[in-house]
Amino acid sequence: MWIADFGSVVAVGAAGTILQFDPIGAGWQLRASGITQDLYATGPAAIVVGAGGTIRENHPMVKAWMPDPSGTTNALYAIARAHGMQGGFYAVGAGGTVRYTITRVGRRRAAAPRAISSRCGWSPTST
Repeated sequence: MWIADFGSVVAVGAAGTILQFDPIGAGWQLRASGITQDLYATGPAAIVVGAGGTIRENHPMVKAWMPDPSGTTNALYAIARAHGMQGGFYAVGAGGTVRYTITRVGRRRAAAPRAISSRCGWSPTST
C-alpha cells in the first residue's frame, strides 16, 4: 500500500488488482490495470511492480495504468525512490534483480553522466 502526497492511497494484489482510495468520498475503487499478473508492491510516483518483471505507471491525464518495460522476467517485489539521484527509482526482486530508471511521472529524460544508466527506461545495476 502507498499513500500519495495528495492523500490518495493505492493498494495492489492478485491478478493485476489495483485499488485506489479516494479521500474525497468515493472510497475504494477498482482501477483497470490491463494485466492478469500478480502485483506485489506500489510506491512513489504511482508505480506498481509484480510478477514477470511487471511495472505499471499511473498516467492520470489518460486515467490509465500504462506498461513500463522492465527488461526482466523476474518477479519484482519492491519499488523505491533513489534520493539524490535526480528522481530515479529502484525496483528489486527475485534472484537479486535490481533495476534502475531515471523517470518523472508521465515523461522520461536522459540520465545524468554519474547515473547508473545513460539511457531512458529500466536498466540492470550491480547488486
